[in-house]
Amino acid sequence: MISVPRYYFPGILTFLASLFFSQGVFSQTPEVRARLTSDFLVVGEKAELILEVYDLRLTSWPTPPKVSPLTLKQKRHYAPAIRGRTALVFVYNVSCFKPGRFTIPPFDFRYGNTTLSTEQFEVQVFPTNLLNVGAIQIGDSTFPYMSALLLEKATAFVGETQSAVAKLYLPGNFNLRNIRVINLEKEKIAAWRFSAQKDQGTYLREGKQYTVISYPSAITPLANGDLKLGPGNTQINLQWQEAQRGIVSWAKNKDFEFQFPAQKLKARPLPTPKPDNFQGAVGNFRLTAEASATEVRQNENITVEVKVGGTGNFDQFPGPILLDEKKEWKQFEMTQKPQGSERRSSSGEVEFSQVIRPEQVVAGLPPYAFTFFDPLLEKYRTIKTPLQSLKVLPAPISLATNEESGDSNYLTPSKLPLLVFEGKSSFPIWIWQIIPVGFMTFFIVSRSRQELARRKAVSLPGREFEDALRAVSASSTERVSFYREAANFIVFWKGETDDEDFTKIQNTRDDICFSPNVPPEAVSKDEKAWVLESLKKLSPLIIFFLALVPDSLLALSSDPKIAKGEILELMESQPSREHFHNLALAEKSLGNQSEAALWAYRYAVQGGDATELFKGLPGIRPREPKGSEWVSILPLAFYQQVFAAGLWGTILIFFFFGMNHSKARKTLIISFSAFAPLLLVLGALSWLIYPKDVSFRHLSQMSVLMKETALQAQPYEGGQGGRSVEHGSLGLVTSTSREWVYVEFPGEMKGWLPKEVVQPIID
Repeated sequence: MISVPRYYFPGILTFLASLFFSQGVFSQTPEVRARLTSDFLVVGEKAELILEVYDLRLTSWPTPPKVSPLTLKQKRHYAPAIRGRTALVFVYNVSCFKPGRFTIPPFDFRYGNTTLSTEQFEVQVFPTNLLNVGAIQIGDSTFPYMSALLLEKATAFVGETQSAVAKLYLPGNFNLRNIRVINLEKEKIAAWRFSAQKDQGTYLREGKQYTVISYPSAITPLANGDLKLGPGNTQINLQWQEAQRGIVSWAKNKDFEFQFPAQKLKARPLPTPKPDNFQGAVGNFRLTAEASATEVRQNENITVEVKVGGTGNFDQFPGPILLDEKKEWKQFEMTQKPQGSERRSSSGEVEFSQVIRPEQVVAGLPPYAFTFFDPLLEKYRTIKTPLQSLKVLPAPISLATNEESGDSNYLTPSKLPLLVFEGKSSFPIWIWQIIPVGFMTFFIVSRSRQELARRKAVSLPGREFEDALRAVSASSTERVSFYREAANFIVFWKGETDDEDFTKIQNTRDDICFSPNVPPEAVSKDEKAWVLESLKKLSPLIIFFLALVPDSLLALSSDPKIAKGEILELMESQPSREHFHNLALAEKSLGNQSEAALWAYRYAVQGGDATELFKGLPGIRPREPKGSEWVSILPLAFYQQVFAAGLWGTILIFFFFGMNHSKARKTLIISFSAFAPLLLVLGALSWLIYPKDVSFRHLSQMSVLMKETALQAQPYEGGQGGRSVEHGSLGLVTSTSREWVYVEFPGEMKGWLPKEVVQPIID
């Protein structure tokens, strides 16, 4: 029997834990993927079809589909570890000796009763007479090369985007370094940059093998008639071998310039008449729309994400249109989300975002419509999204107007100090001290329960008083009933009093209620407002909070502009988070939505619930976590420290097991050795899956956009513009360049903005 020393067990546990998690913890569903390195080929050129098979046992090469006249030839296979999954990779050479457009059908794999299939590929093969032959001179030797511009179509409609590829065929006895983009002339043609892709093919001509560099792009004719793309040139640094004293080495390298020929394109005009809603989209598209919520109140904003996918000129048209014939919705500008990378194909998807507001109680979200010209059918088409289920609730009805009872949503300041945030927060290595802090917090909360119960008891009369006051306000519009209820209110909350206003109210009640032949009449607005303001003096809040709250807060003006000034004065003498809440209300009433959003975020960063404040305010908000994103409930630095603790613990375990210890001490170390690998794996996994979106950053690090502004690609006036971002949006400033800041918004929107339009939450 083989004996294993005890001090090997931690190493075995670590290995088993790593193996356990590297296999995805649980068995994963088999999956197959395929990609083609180039779908534009010249006769005799070879591209690679790469087939990836995950978590599926195969004993031989997959059976390829019939692809005649294309040829699929086995090249190589290997078994790498891709993102912790078992994978088999099969590489085929794809070639053809006949021009035309051909299809590679899907590969099919049986998995139990299920068939797994890859996507199919369209391959376009061009004749060799499109190749332009050139040469480079190295010393006394001349080396030929070939180049070409290959277009998907020789004839297209104006605005019809198509794929285009520039090809460069270089001799195989060079090393290629620093491959640059192509400088290409474009005559009335819009095109993305022609930059080289990573994958390279091969081409055999007259017994010599060439390396093929592909430069994919997408082009769009902007005018009808005969157009021309090219000529152009690029530079590549080539390294070649030289023999010195019988030793061959790759010692020499130099930049060489390569020329590309011009390619003609005939553009046809779009037919007339054009539909009214046509805005320049040409292609074949699909349309989806999704609201950010399933329920919204009347006069509150909601964001709709609209996606247009398919093939076409994605960068040449604005977004779809909301069909609102009855004018029931307030529509803000529809903005396009940044692409993120240059488009290399006519296929893809573009995303739009629009903020809308229901001004009526409606049955659902109306459809979005998108009109485009289909070049295949040669006619205009309009597609629509279905009517979506969206519950629109009536706007809340206030029992008393501001003139009658003031803004009862203003909060009373507490004595809690404001939280202080430093510029950068980081968790120290002794993060595990959060455990004793947790115990201390538990005991502190337990000891403070009596104080919380006392405050709750104090606040109860205040709420009862407010409810009773609202009942008086809503009781009647007739003077007799109104003064009767007001007098009863005085007796209930105060009893007999010598206050002049209360005496006047009671005398008026006696005059109109006990005098005969008093005609019924409506109470005037000013008279009602005076009575209610007088009754407010009976509020129990005056009794309980007089020692804690400045008198001015108890009489905040109903005019939000005046109330704003009063709150700002109070903040200087008594800082409190409730002032942020009250300032947000005041700015909201004044119509300053950006300022209201800023104060609401400042209230939230101090621990307040700003949900009601944000209702009706514009801007991009942080999205709620879903699935694994719930790890963001703790900061990323916490998981980094957990990983560090597990790593150091594992190292120390191996260190201690190499030393001489007593049997009892070794047993104790073994018992605790399982925690280090567990912390290591837990920290690494949490670190890996921690969401990257700025939605999950702490509010103290964020800023608010104070004015609707367009993102720019460069930090200077006149830089390339992009999507406009709505004011009140939350973003993260990641870098600064003079008077410009680079801001990332939720949803991976990012770009440069003037520093003056961005306000930090923690100033």
